[in-house]
Amino acid sequence: MQGQQDRSNSGNFAFLAGHDPVFLDLSSSAEHAFVHDPNTTLIKLRQLGEAVAQDIAVSIVGHIRRAALGEALIPFEQRVREAMQRIYALHGWTPAQRKWLDRLARQLTHEVVLDRAFINQRFADHGGLKQLDAVLGNHLDEVLDALNDSLWEAS
Repeated sequence: MQGQQDRSNSGNFAFLAGHDPVFLDLSSSAEHAFVHDPNTTLIKLRQLGEAVAQDIAVSIVGHIRRAALGEALIPFEQRVREAMQRIYALHGWTPAQRKWLDRLARQLTHEVVLDRAFINQRFADHGGLKQLDAVLGNHLDEVLDALNDSLWEAS
């Protein structure tokens, strides 16, 4: 694990940390293997390309969905802010819970879709899904449902 963390801190791909940890891991692995294992580098770069393409496709589908429903084109960041205001109003969240909700919101601005599998992977260093659900007082499913409803409802 320490070796993976060292690779992930590579200067060439550090900018990907703010977008998607999968992008960072794949690109850093490709860079690390470049000299001693070019085949692995090619495989990792292909996986990175597929992951980026999937990420782009998800964003495009969101725009198409809004257009098909005749919804106003509201910037996604604004949709996230409005959705989070609804989430904050659901309960009397503690400061620690608000901090985690803010982390989810920041991640959502990069990912467009947050599901249980993604949350478990993205926040694995902090206990993953189980820990986040516990911190939120077992309200994670309610938060995710409310986020999805708020983000994608007609404007």
